[in-house]
Amino acid sequence: MFPNWLRAPSGDGNIGDDPFFVRIPDPGLDGVWGTDDDDYGDLRLTAGSLAINAGDPSGFLQPGVTDLDGHARVLCGRVDMGAYEFGIGSYDCDGQLDLIDWGYLQACFTGTDAGAYADGCEVFDFEYDLDVDLIDFAGFQDAIDR
Repeated sequence: MFPNWLRAPSGDGNIGDDPFFVRIPDPGLDGVWGTDDDDYGDLRLTAGSLAINAGDPSGFLQPGVTDLDGHARVLCGRVDMGAYEFGIGSYDCDGQLDLIDWGYLQACFTGTDAGAYADGCEVFDFEYDLDVDLIDFAGFQDAIDR
């Protein structure tokens, strides 16, 4: 259940639905933040979240802006709400890493320090350095194993 203390405030652009975080923050058994038993959660989004592709479409994002993991801030043509983008590695934007994405990863592979890639290939740039190389392949492999 989504805790009441995490409910969205009123105002434009806020939602009050469960964001489907990987792990919701919890103040621990003592119920007090700032103590040793606090769990700050994992605020990355999971499949089914209404926050995916729900960011402000009129927001202007400078080139090179990343999420807190260092991934491109806009994947699949839209920014997600929150600090992390969902769907890294999913070329077809379905949020699932599969053989279809593997085929596109190969097509997006630029080698080492190429400095540019085709449109849509930003989903494979796990380190967001504007090329898809062996480090990004390792990121894809790690993500597909999860």
